[in-house]
Amino acid sequence: GIARNADRRAEHIVELAYIVGLDKAILKRRPHELSGGQQQRVALARAMAMKPRLMLLDEPFSALDTGLRASMRKAVAELLEEAGITTILVTHDQAEALSFASQVAVMRDGLFS
Repeated sequence: GIARNADRRAEHIVELAYIVGLDKAILKRRPHELSGGQQQRVALARAMAMKPRLMLLDEPFSALDTGLRASMRKAVAELLEEAGITTILVTHDQAEALSFASQVAVMRDGLFS
């Protein structure tokens, strides 16, 4: 997500890892050495590195255990709100949608209600 020649690249990567709940030691590991939850958090950090105006999150917390899921959801929601990034969250978890969103749309049988 960050250009190889970007100023303060290493610092920014460590900061993003911290934001998504990863220890900087994990940055030395290869993708196949990460758990599914760690891979999801890396993907989120990479997306956030681009500082998008709009982000689509498709079941971003599904591979995380219950405790980490709740804390990550809160941290990500706060971070995206602080950064002013409009986010569309796709989830099958109604409680997750209600805790994350300021607006909710429900799709049933291919129609929004």
